[in-house]
Amino acid sequence: GLIRPNNKLTIQYLLSASKDKGRDSTGIAGNFKIQYYNNKFFWYYQAQYISAAYTPGMGFVFQNDVLYHQSVEFFSIRPKKWHWMRELETGFDINYYQQASTLKFQQGYLYIYPIYLILNNGGVVQYAYRPNWQNIDFDFSVLGLPIEKRRYSYGLHELTYNTDPSKKISMRADYNFGTYYDGRMQAATLGLRLAPSPAIALTGNYSFDNLQHIGKEELNIKTSIYSLQLKLAWNPQWQLSAFWQYNSYDKQGQVNARLSWQFAPLSYLYIVYNETNYKNSPLNNQALISKITYLKQF
Repeated sequence: GLIRPNNKLTIQYLLSASKDKGRDSTGIAGNFKIQYYNNKFFWYYQAQYISAAYTPGMGFVFQNDVLYHQSVEFFSIRPKKWHWMRELETGFDINYYQQASTLKFQQGYLYIYPIYLILNNGGVVQYAYRPNWQNIDFDFSVLGLPIEKRRYSYGLHELTYNTDPSKKISMRADYNFGTYYDGRMQAATLGLRLAPSPAIALTGNYSFDNLQHIGKEELNIKTSIYSLQLKLAWNPQWQLSAFWQYNSYDKQGQVNARLSWQFAPLSYLYIVYNETNYKNSPLNNQALISKITYLKQF
């Protein structure tokens, strides 16, 4: 349902149930959202409940037997005297996960951003800090390194700079550093986007992760991820998107391409190609998938 008493307040809710005759089980899932926004303040809260026996049938759920809370708050300041800056936002997000059947704490984190500057040239400058709390009571690993079962508390700092993404050439830089589980982490991402026309866009990204003293054996790991994404539109009916990625840690490469043709209103033909391969390995997975949807209005 949807309730909107005025243009500042919005309330949404959803309740769903599933019945599995094979297991003789009934599952329930629900979602509640409330949002308030004016020119200077934004507040948002949502709660999601998914029972252990709930099966969506169509689509997916991110986790079963979970009760998830999220709250987002920020203030917006638009100084008139600072002509180089369009807006300053400062706020924080709260994310909290519980086991629905026992209400036991699973994990939670804050996303605190005291500085989020939107510049007049379309760029963005941000500093954020994310403290995390996790209760690891199951088998868990990071990049193949087993993590000891216990409670963890750690925090990461984040520095971000983006240029105007609507320009023909735009860039992104992101740097994270701080504690990570029982060790430390530094991570950097650089991105470049070329869009010479509305019909073509090419995006390249490079990510580097440096993990130190991680896991039971306190090992150090360095890994890089390279990616390219291409989007082409000959016209509104014919579109092609392709994605390539290479991970230096497991020396894995992936290719994904999708061609779509809208041959009638709300009717599409899709052709998808996927490939995964490993360096110095004969293993090579390839798949070609096609799908057609046709909608006839009477």
